[in-house]
Amino acid sequence: MRKVKLLAALALAIAAIAATPLAAQSAATMTELLAKERADYSDFSYLVASSAGIEASPFEAYMYCDQLGSFPENAMPNGPITAGAATFFMMKNYGISGGLMWRLTGAPRYAIREFRALDLIDPEVDPAHVLSGRELIELVSAFAERFPDATLREAEVSDVSAERRKAVLKTLEGTK
Repeated sequence: MRKVKLLAALALAIAAIAATPLAAQSAATMTELLAKERADYSDFSYLVASSAGIEASPFEAYMYCDQLGSFPENAMPNGPITAGAATFFMMKNYGISGGLMWRLTGAPRYAIREFRALDLIDPEVDPAHVLSGRELIELVSAFAERFPDATLREAEVSDVSAERRKAVLKTLEGTK
């Protein structure tokens, strides 16, 4: 039964990919991401940037998305992306109005609740759950399908921080 569900989810993800802007990605890139047990911020950023029509490497996509100011302060390109972080980023940077509590607070906890209410994510998924590559693709694809006219907001030039870029690069060099 679990294998059938997994195969159905995989088929759904592939079908969703083919029907969304994510289809522009190379098959090799998507296959590699599908196989990942732990997706990271650069994977998420790459999918977001690609769906917005931005051609960039995963690192460049991460830096662009980081400029929008919606990632946690300690987020790094190779750090694991959680369901809470991904849903908050999408609610905040695509201008989704959401329900009353989201509109009043804009708090991360209400972002994932909005995704649950819209049936874009499993209701049992904890905000701290680290997404697999398959789950990440399903989430971004479901969002793109539900909100086909949503556009990623542009980063203000003042949002660019050379210090942040240097800090990220230094951290990444230390992990090699």
